[in-house]
Amino acid sequence: MKVEIIGKMNCPNCDRAKQLLSLVGIEFSYSDIEDDEDAFNKAISLKARELPLIFIDGEWIGGLKDLQREIENI
Repeated sequence: MKVEIIGKMNCPNCDRAKQLLSLVGIEFSYSDIEDDEDAFNKAISLKARELPLIFIDGEWIGGLKDLQREIENI
């Protein structure tokens, strides 16, 4: 399973998503919309209203609550 998080600094839900994945031992990549133009453009193209954006195997699943649901189903 390939997990990608798009977030930004000082985002509590972004930090929680990273902590949750680390806690359950799932590796992930992280991109900051303030430092990564591709991540910023991806967020814009999805018309995202909140962060983090969580992708599993390249598919956008939603945000932190959606990630929590996915982990419960593993």
